[in-house]
Amino acid sequence: MITYKQLALSGVLTLGIVSQAHAAGLYVCNETTDNLSVAYASYEGNLWVSHGWTAVGPYACSQLTSSFTNTRYYLYAAGSSGKEWGANHYFCVNQNAGFNIPYADNTAACTSRAFFSVWVPDMLNGQYPDHYTVVIGPQLYGAGNSALNHPRAER
Repeated sequence: MITYKQLALSGVLTLGIVSQAHAAGLYVCNETTDNLSVAYASYEGNLWVSHGWTAVGPYACSQLTSSFTNTRYYLYAAGSSGKEWGANHYFCVNQNAGFNIPYADNTAACTSRAFFSVWVPDMLNGQYPDHYTVVIGPQLYGAGNSALNHPRAER
């Protein structure tokens, strides 16, 4: 896990934006006092796959992926206080252990949670950034919160 302080000291994080010197991939940063458990879903090889859980401490960042394969990812976060960050895109999860679930959008046969969408907008223009960061803050929490659905990824 990478802390904000470590990123700032290394010149990687400045005002919430990760610089080009950062390793490739999708990152999540926690701007809350909660310990977060984060899951994500992505389209891989013609099917949706959900992955979890990545632990992200308060005011820390963690890498979710090491490359980009999509313009859109879906994330869900559960906080140690009981708060949830999610919206209206349902994918399968395993509540009790780490997971990689293929066909994760087939929620009729699994436990599911409501994920929020994250766009990597540069890819729509044919540009392939090496990394993006999603910031989860203390506002806008709540399962089924459609206000979380927007391009929150930052270069």
